[in-house]
Amino acid sequence: MSPTRLPTLPAARLAEVGDATIEYIASGTSPPTIVLVNGVGEPIDGWSRVFGPLLRYGMVVAYNRPGIGQSTRPTEPQTGALIVGTLRDLLAAIEAPPPYILLGHSLGGLYVQLFARRLPEDVSGVVLVEAAHPDDRAMADLRPGWVGALNSVLRIGNPLRRDRSFEETRWVERTCRQIEQAPPFPEVPLAVVTAARPPPGGQMSDEVADLRSANQEALVALTPDSRQFHAAGSSHFPQLSEPTIIVDAVRWVIERMRTNEPEPESVATDDDELQRTTPRPGSGA
Repeated sequence: MSPTRLPTLPAARLAEVGDATIEYIASGTSPPTIVLVNGVGEPIDGWSRVFGPLLRYGMVVAYNRPGIGQSTRPTEPQTGALIVGTLRDLLAAIEAPPPYILLGHSLGGLYVQLFARRLPEDVSGVVLVEAAHPDDRAMADLRPGWVGALNSVLRIGNPLRRDRSFEETRWVERTCRQIEQAPPFPEVPLAVVTAARPPPGGQMSDEVADLRSANQEALVALTPDSRQFHAAGSSHFPQLSEPTIIVDAVRWVIERMRTNEPEPESVATDDDELQRTTPRPGSGA
């Protein structure tokens, strides 16, 4: 049986952002702007099954961080702060207007969270898909079973990837510290998509699974206006195995954004002003 063909994405384009060349795709023009942030080492193709459906709700942007696809290799440490700055500059360069709905998968969830904390005025909603939590680092202290979990969640220690000094996997610890030192998470709608199945490559130990579950719940608790979506048939990539759940999560965020919009202030008309300033007959004025 031949593998399932993925939907075709828009043609990739290149943008100059500082000293880097960044590969991206973008389509749609109406607000809101939905920004898709990959996990580590994952190309924009991973969004193939959600990119098209999300166009029903606004402009959609996906991009490859330095070192992925046609984006140039990094020339400085890829900490969360630098990655957030590069994304902000890319969105400005391609004229993708804020505020943004940020959707981050796996390690991309750390960058989305840091973006929202540092630039809350540019963010209207967040969707975290099988997202890393800073406390996932504790998995490294557990007995066998943590390696596969970390590789799937933070994608650290993959023997198929050669270490390079500027790659983002070398700077996860600093990125986590930057999140911990950043302002509080903004009061925007937050959807957290959590897979029910263990990651590929083996079962999680009960201890790792419990920690992972607790950290996902901690993500949900970042803001009162949040909801957790459980991807019952997925492991670490629900955007491929259950794309409708991702679309549902984005739609929920948009509905919550509209619900939370302030009521328009009443504006006095000329007739209103006339009634306040013109004496009534018999008033003695």
